[in-house]
Amino acid sequence: MIVKQNKKLCEACEEYFFKIVQGGDALCDKNWQAKEISPPYTRLYYTVEGVGEIETEEGKRLLEAGKLYVIPAGYTFSYRCEDSMRQLYFHVILSDLSGNDLLRGINKVLSLETDAEHLLELLSLYHDDGVSLKLLKARIQTDLFTALKAENVTLSAKETSECVKKALAYIGDNLSASLTVSEVAKNIFVSTDTLSRRFKKEMGESVGKYIDGLILYRAEQLLSGSDLSLSQISAELGFYDQFYFSRRFKEKFSVSPLKYRKTYRPQK
Repeated sequence: MIVKQNKKLCEACEEYFFKIVQGGDALCDKNWQAKEISPPYTRLYYTVEGVGEIETEEGKRLLEAGKLYVIPAGYTFSYRCEDSMRQLYFHVILSDLSGNDLLRGINKVLSLETDAEHLLELLSLYHDDGVSLKLLKARIQTDLFTALKAENVTLSAKETSECVKKALAYIGDNLSASLTVSEVAKNIFVSTDTLSRRFKKEMGESVGKYIDGLILYRAEQLLSGSDLSLSQISAELGFYDQFYFSRRFKEKFSVSPLKYRKTYRPQK
């Protein structure tokens, strides 16, 4: 018997952490439009039917049926739909074992040809539960890596200092609209100036802007995936009142929290 072994197999399998933060089966119309400024999650858009559009510094790009589009974390873009579009979407994180986002910093939108059979399988798995959802995650992860390989994208972790790593961990564990840069700095034992300078250099945005982005994306998750009322969501995220929360959400997503919930919350 002749056996050929790839010694890098185990390393490759343990090198990445893949998490689906949110997903949805969305029927989009002309209300689907907004601008995303340095979003904290990578977005995967499977266009099932119809056509949408995104616009980046590189120009406009159609979201055509039968394709997967990968929009990396931190990549600013705007989106719109002139007529109608059905989209299976996922917000994901691909990080190394230290928590560094491996997709942030990729400076282009990736795409992958799929087919009707594949999309129908994903939709079927999405609307099921149990083992089907684990299988769905595997399918999505495979599509993501296939898109990266097809476009010759090499994953490399961004160099992140111990200071910024601790800040990211603290923010993740204590996420709130009332969280301040000075509080984060105090709890990771560095000066506010040091944290602000290093965070902006390594993450490409200020601590406050990063916190704001995470909070509003968390609100998006709670609106589409929980039964919490607006006042409960507002309180959980640390806003001083529901009306201020609603105003901030609409500034970010160009739609009120109630309208967002009505549009994107799965029907029971």
